[in-house]
Amino acid sequence: MTRTIEQWKGCEPKAMAYEMSNAAIYNAFVDAKADILELQRKCEGMKAILSKIAYPRRGTEDESLDIQKAAEIIQSQFTVEQLS
Repeated sequence: MTRTIEQWKGCEPKAMAYEMSNAAIYNAFVDAKADILELQRKCEGMKAILSKIAYPRRGTEDESLDIQKAAEIIQSQFTVEQLS
């Protein structure tokens, strides 16, 4: 992410709109766009993992996933720090 969640939580849109320069507002929009697109990619990745685990396709190895194999799929995509 371009900005931390703490930075976004501390963001005051009213103050930005009335007190910041156009350049600062522009940079905030650039960061927001990048962060939104990154979050969308992460959501799509999680949806794919959850779909594979919850709704395995017939005739594939997904059909025989056990808890250990499901954990391995998740561990291959995310570190424990990313999930904390």
